[in-house]
Amino acid sequence: MPRSYKIWQRYLKERRTEAGKNCIGDTAYELANAAYDRCLIFLNKMPRIWIEYCEFLASQEYITLTRRTLDKALRCLPITQHARIWEVYVKFLQKEGNYLLNDKKTQTKHKKQK
Repeated sequence: MPRSYKIWQRYLKERRTEAGKNCIGDTAYELANAAYDRCLIFLNKMPRIWIEYCEFLASQEYITLTRRTLDKALRCLPITQHARIWEVYVKFLQKEGNYLLNDKKTQTKHKKQK
């Protein structure tokens, strides 16, 4: 049973739905994140779960955790599945890139390099 994709998908969907009814930072979000972590122990070769988890983390504005999870997905998945993760990764970087480029330390560093 722990390797059943359909059962995990339903459970994770239920957790996301419950979390969506609350404010970000509520324990429902923590429980949903923990459920994804448990699921990926058994189904770490399923790119759809990685993608959903990363998008869920990004919606919570966990920048570092999202990036680390995307990196972990690339390490766990076969190279034939990397394109699916890179689409999400690039979209995430484009969204968060504006924040990073507006950071004064980053701007100073880029000016020095030019």
